[in-house]
Amino acid sequence: MRAARFPFYPRCGGARWQVIAFVAATFGCGSRTGPIGLSISPRPDAGDDAGSSEAKAPKCSMQRATLIDSGALARFVGMPQGLTGLTGMAVSARQLIVGVDMGYTANGYYKLVRLPVGSGGPVVLVDNVPGWVDGLVVAGTNVIYGAAGLTTNGDHDGAILSVALAGGKPTTLASGLSTGWLGGITTDGDSVYWADSDGVHSAPVAGGPAGTITAQSALMASRVGDALILDDENAGNILSIPIDGGPATTLATGQVNPVAAQGCGGGNICWSDEGALTGRAALTAQGAEIVRRDPSGQLTVLLAPGVRSGTLLFDGQSLFSMTGDCCVGAIMRITLDGSSHVTLAMTPGSGPIAVDDECVYFGNPAEGIFSIDKTAGS
Repeated sequence: MRAARFPFYPRCGGARWQVIAFVAATFGCGSRTGPIGLSISPRPDAGDDAGSSEAKAPKCSMQRATLIDSGALARFVGMPQGLTGLTGMAVSARQLIVGVDMGYTANGYYKLVRLPVGSGGPVVLVDNVPGWVDGLVVAGTNVIYGAAGLTTNGDHDGAILSVALAGGKPTTLASGLSTGWLGGITTDGDSVYWADSDGVHSAPVAGGPAGTITAQSALMASRVGDALILDDENAGNILSIPIDGGPATTLATGQVNPVAAQGCGGGNICWSDEGALTGRAALTAQGAEIVRRDPSGQLTVLLAPGVRSGTLLFDGQSLFSMTGDCCVGAIMRITLDGSSHVTLAMTPGSGPIAVDDECVYFGNPAEGIFSIDKTAGS
């Protein structure tokens, strides 16, 4: 994989397995964003506390509802001056997991926080993550996350770690990762997969040696069946590679900075890019689209929102996107045939989102963390 660097910069102005996404971690206008893997794990009928058997929380509102405002969250994590950023989000069994940027304060660099949906206050799962939370996925009763750590001389010393949803000491699954990002962390329950500056790798969830699947350049990887889908942002290609390694199959070429490539049902692959099909100029506010590739290889533009969607989730029926830049964001629901799209909510800047069977969750450091019924606007 190419030399470590920050992925891209915003322009100011029943049970379901694995919904993987690339999310934009918001650090304020003109600041860095990075790739964060998300997942929706099989969802038991769980209550507000991790592992409880109580009735689930009420269905989300058709209007934006506040789970916690930015001031309360800032005070909870020890930053009364205000939040610096949110660096990832995942949800499972009514437990919302959020990475919080501490801004390199005396209270720590980054924290991993669990926020029960419906009732109960936030809980710190990991008090001092060594480097930003760069990838986040829920696997059963554990949260697997990437920590893109920095050494004292500025080199990266990343790691893949696991911590119980109920809390406890993190377990290291892989360490010594020389990378500026850990993209598209995903799991099948037995293994965890990720992309870094040396290629695409895997490690057993239960512990054991990590291995390299391919040295192929990719910004992130997501699992679809027995393959990993890779977005080679620099070359503009979407690739598929067997989960156990082997030659890559090219699914699409000529894309402009593609990100968030993932399965979106029925053999389709979806991603976001910067205008390869609509013919708009790349790297401008007008050059963005969400693309679907069907099993025959035909590419269809589902939405051309004008600003690249760094966040893309598939819930088994529809795509959900945080489309925006550092200053304005829109949470959108998009049909797979591209026939319609609905704006569910607007935010002052892009940020992470997560989706479960009823709700879309989203947040930004200026306002806080929110939920809305994912069928709103229907």
